Amino acid sequence: MCGDFNAHHTRWNCKRIDAKCKAIYKYAHCKNLEILAPPTPTRYGPNSATTIDLALTKNFAYRYKIESIPDLASDHNPVILNFDFNIVPLIVKRQKVSTNWDNFKNHLNKNVKIIFPKILNSNDLENEVNKIMSDITNAYNNSSRPLKHHEELYLPPHLRELKTARNRSKKVWQRFRDPASKNLFNRAQARFRNAMSEFNQSMYISQNEQLNIYDGTLWRRTKRLKSKRSEIPQLKNPGTNLPSHTDLEKAEIIADHLESQFTPNDFGDPNTERTVEKSIREFKNEIRTSKLKKVQPSEIICFMKHIKINKAPGIDSITNKMLKNLPLKIILKLTEIFNHMLKFRHFPNCWKTARVLPILKPGKDPTHPVSY
Repeated sequence: MCGDFNAHHTRWNCKRIDAKCKAIYKYAHCKNLEILAPPTPTRYGPNSATTIDLALTKNFAYRYKIESIPDLASDHNPVILNFDFNIVPLIVKRQKVSTNWDNFKNHLNKNVKIIFPKILNSNDLENEVNKIMSDITNAYNNSSRPLKHHEELYLPPHLRELKTARNRSKKVWQRFRDPASKNLFNRAQARFRNAMSEFNQSMYISQNEQLNIYDGTLWRRTKRLKSKRSEIPQLKNPGTNLPSHTDLEKAEIIADHLESQFTPNDFGDPNTERTVEKSIREFKNEIRTSKLKKVQPSEIICFMKHIKINKAPGIDSITNKMLKNLPLKIILKLTEIFNHMLKFRHFPNCWKTARVLPILKPGKDPTHPVSY
């Protein structure tokens, strides 16, 4: 059910909560309804902008996207609500590329020089780290090939025949370019697509029939279908109490919130603060005067033997499988980099960069950054 409810609530970017909205919100909570609201206002007044056009759904597991379109020359914007009815079957796919790890090692041994550059400061250290990361990524790209179509997914014989007929008619049309060949190719393409759709649907149904409550597969599938990923709505800036519209503004608000969350606590006791500062100064002076034990290549090799390859890579896309296959030449360069990190007491910025995904806490107001 969609319409102009003329109900104001802070959960959909209004500045106040009225009695009508409380009744709608209470009714939706009792009847297990979901209230959908666009992230931007739907009505603009002389000195205000509010969201009063809503939609109510119940037991609707499909993903959606609702948005306010400022296309009409009116104070009331039209609202478009799109549902995604495409259910992608959970077909287990193989990896998209195949890597020859021997070529990966040979490429690094051939293109990376063993000569260690002079690292005089932290900037030189940053450049050397970026260079070795680029060398590893280039070696992986040059040693990997994309899988062919027949390697990505198993197809039954009748689908392979339809695919072969489709490809044959496509070659005929590309050669002669006549309307009759084009018509035959379109028909073959339609037959193959319809057969693939039926095959995917049958695979999806067979997978659902095998679900049960004993191994948890039924609950995992239910959770996946019920999860609806929508964009983060307007966030209120805690400093100005103004809403943010662009993704950059939202990112800055969440970044400020995370920075405040990870700020060290204020002890409030001057004696305690002086004691801590004195301990830190003594620790730093002790590090300057004492000689740190250098990192050895054997330590790095021993560490890489025990890392797990099924972990997600960082923002540099270097996986643990790539680290396990590094040749000795790269291990020696990493050893030199680690020792200079201890010498300059500097950690490279590229290794401190990560991708942060804000997740809304259950039952919290999505317009406040503290809810993520």
